[in-house]
Amino acid sequence: MTVSTHNFQGLSGNWYPFEMRHLPTAANDDCGVYLFGRLRSDALYDVLYIGRANQLSSRVTPHHEKVRPAIDLGMTTLGQLVCANDSHADFIERDLIANFNPPLNDRLRTA
Repeated sequence: MTVSTHNFQGLSGNWYPFEMRHLPTAANDDCGVYLFGRLRSDALYDVLYIGRANQLSSRVTPHHEKVRPAIDLGMTTLGQLVCANDSHADFIERDLIANFNPPLNDRLRTA
């Protein structure tokens, strides 16, 4: 399994270091923010979906409602950022959605 770190910037200007794992992979057990990404030829990522969970491994499963649509859009990678608590994860999720406006996020989108 290939693992790397990639920094994503929120609308606030804050940068967040995500652990990026190529598929197939499993999420860890911590509280945090996750994203479904598509690796581009320039080694950057298109962000397809951003979410948060109190326990990433219980939320990010093959049965997640956005996995199939993300795969259809070319998802190659699962990004994970561990957070101290859910309120911190909520702030980061909202900050990133506001900046990236991912196509699969139905709520919190800016357009």
